[in-house]
Amino acid sequence: LDNGNRSVAQTNSESSWKSVYTTNGITSGRHFYSFKVVNGGQGNNIMIGLGATVPLAPSTVSYPGNSSDPGVSYYGKVGNKYHSNTNSSFGETFTSGDIIGMLVNMDFRTVTFFKNGKLMGTAAGDDVIKPNTTYYPIISLTELGQMVVSLDITDN
Repeated sequence: LDNGNRSVAQTNSESSWKSVYTTNGITSGRHFYSFKVVNGGQGNNIMIGLGATVPLAPSTVSYPGNSSDPGVSYYGKVGNKYHSNTNSSFGETFTSGDIIGMLVNMDFRTVTFFKNGKLMGTAAGDDVIKPNTTYYPIISLTELGQMVVSLDITDN
């Protein structure tokens, strides 16, 4: 973490998922998060999403929507969405220079993604996002040098 805890960079050369949460979890309301991909790395293995139980240990495969995590993520390399340990085609790929927006409506339990202001779609609904659960925006990186910066957080 750097830049007043608004940037996250992969500084470990071990190629495995490492995740960073925001400091405040959410349980209700509408929230918009905006992230700029500063460096997507060679493989562009970056996931941006919302999760509840993603472990932070570097030896653990961890990203929102993996295994038993009741969350969802948008994967930059192929544009897929991940939830319930499955993935499917979703939106455009993203890489260095792109801005990814994530609109979370906890009252209706939906997560919607944007790329450079363009709607990619709703990646998760109330079938994925569980009630009475605290969720956290999460950035997951795998490659040395990858960097994502949080640009904006809006709560309503």
